[in-house]
This record gives sequence, structure tokens and C-alpha cells, in this order.
Amino acid sequence: MNKIDISTEEKKQEVYNLFASFKKKGDIHKYFGISDNSQGCKHIKEVADEIGFDLNSYKKKYCLECGKEITSKYGNKFCSCSCSISHRNKNSKHSEITKKKISESLKKLKINKPTIKKVCRCCGQEVCEHNEICKHSHALFENLTYFGFNINTYGTKDVYNEYYKTKALLEEEYYNNGLNSRELKEKYDYPKTFENITHILKHLGIKVRNERESQINLIIRNKVTPQNAFNTYPFKHGWHITWDNNKIYYRSSYELEYAEELDKQKIHYEVESLRILYYDTVLQSERVAIPDFYLPKSNEIIEVKSRVTFLKQNVVDKFKKYIELGYTPKLLYENKLYKLEDIESLEEFKYVLNT
Repeated sequence: MNKIDISTEEKKQEVYNLFASFKKKGDIHKYFGISDNSQGCKHIKEVADEIGFDLNSYKKKYCLECGKEITSKYGNKFCSCSCSISHRNKNSKHSEITKKKISESLKKLKINKPTIKKVCRCCGQEVCEHNEICKHSHALFENLTYFGFNINTYGTKDVYNEYYKTKALLEEEYYNNGLNSRELKEKYDYPKTFENITHILKHLGIKVRNERESQINLIIRNKVTPQNAFNTYPFKHGWHITWDNNKIYYRSSYELEYAEELDKQKIHYEVESLRILYYDTVLQSERVAIPDFYLPKSNEIIEVKSRVTFLKQNVVDKFKKYIELGYTPKLLYENKLYKLEDIESLEEFKYVLNT
């Protein structure tokens, strides 16, 4: 029996390269003239172990179409059905008669295939006129039914008018009437959470108020009661019955003294009854002014300040807005009345409490 010479390192490398170049184990037997009986196979395995070659690599098969290793049981030539078909189509040619039959069959399919028109589920049209409405889910329109939306218009062109009508209603309630999500839930008997109403407003493109804007809205609408807003107020405060039997809430001894003076003169007055939006030039933001006293007969606004609560620029900002709205504002500072033009002469105390 012929034997493979691997006596030197050079011979080993040469044999290894030969083994690696063969496609199958039978090529080794054929090249070296070694019988494929048990003795010959044993000798080739010993040589392979000596040179570090894995004979199992001959068991791997590769796809004739894509070249990937065949790991499935599909066959010995291809890794998948698609590779088999692609390889077959490349090497096959249709006759002219066959090509004609295929062409005629395709034409018949095109003629007999019914044309299905695609329409929008929201508006029922092939081309939506208002994509910003049709993009919404059916669930949103179901939620709008609690605010008067007619769900029967869904799937027809009338859905647009119903949508804009309902949106206008919510804008009126939210912006003009100042209702928040909780109040909308209560007014319209909305069964889900008030947070869901906030999401509805956002989907409709209605800008919702942030936390600060919500607080201002509550103050303007007189939804925050004075005693609750200032339950830790540092100065003398409490309830007082006026000369005309009205109950008012005072916040300092100065306010109480001024109220008692008005009672003596039997002048009708209101306390913290107005809510006026003004611009604070120091904070550079909108705020709500709640004047201390309002005298309806003379249309006067009286702000009561002590030296520890007097902020000159803040008072000036408020007074400018009061004058713009037609009121006559005055500052009662340390028991003395000042007009806007006189305030500039006043000096702020070193230690001021921003209450």
C-alpha cells in the first residue's frame, strides 16, 4: 500500500495544502493511489491527525446558487427551494410559443381582476380633504360623543363639520369659560378620567395650560379662596363684618384699620373682589393682581402696603394696568395715600417680605 510521506515539516505543509484543495475525501485516495479500504482510510486519518487537518470538513456542502453552506435537509446542491428555482430558471429558456401563452395569461388576469377602490374609513372618500382629522383613531371620535359629536357621521364627509363643531365647543369651554379638565368631566358627565380629557384636547390641537397658567386661571375665576391660599400668612388676618353687613377677609392690621375707617364714613367697599392680569417687568411674566380694596362709587383701587411689603416696581406695574383699564389706583402706605406719580419718591425698606 502506498503511504503518504510526511517525514519533514515541509512535506507536512505540502500535504496539508493538498488536503485543503481537495473537494472530497475520495480525491485523496485517487491522488496518492491509496485504496479506500479500511487500512487505507486508517492511514489517511493518521496522516490528517499528524498534520492537523479535519477530515470532517469534506462533509460540508455548499449551495450552487448562492454559495452558502447547506445546513438543511433540502438537498445536496441547494440551500433552499428559492435557490433551486433561481438556478433552474437561469439555465432554462422558454420557447416562443410558451412566451406567448404566458403573455396572454397575464393579460387575462389584468382584465378579469376587479378594481377595488380604497376609501378613507373616517371620511369615506378616496382622497381625504382634511388629513389632520382623518389621521385620528375611531376611539377619539367615540370620546367626542360625550361633547355632542354625532358618531353616525363617521365614514362620511359630514364628519368634518361635526369635528369642527365639537372642537369649537371645547375651545369655548376651555379658553373663554376657563373650565379645566376636571370641570369638563363633571359638566359633560364624562365617564373616564379627567386626564383623558387633557389628551383629547391635545389631539384636537387645543393648547393646554401649564401649571402656572392653571393657577392664574383659578385665581382669575375666583376658585381659590383667600383663607385657603394664605393659611400660613405671617400678619394679623381674619374676618370682618362691614357697616353694610358684608363679610370680608383682611390680611393685616393696616387693612383692618382702613376697613374700619370706611365703615365709619359708610363708604361701600369690596375686598379682593377683582382679578386683573398684568405684566410683571421684574419677573418678565404675566401675573394676577388681586387689589386689596375696591370702592365702586369712586371706581378707586386701594392697595395697602407696609414698609416690609412694599415693592416699588411691582406696585408701579400694577398701577399702570389699573389706569389702562380705567380705574383710579392709590397706595395706602404707612397710613398715607399716594398716587402713581408720588410712588417714585418712596424708598423701599432694606428688608422686604414678598408675600
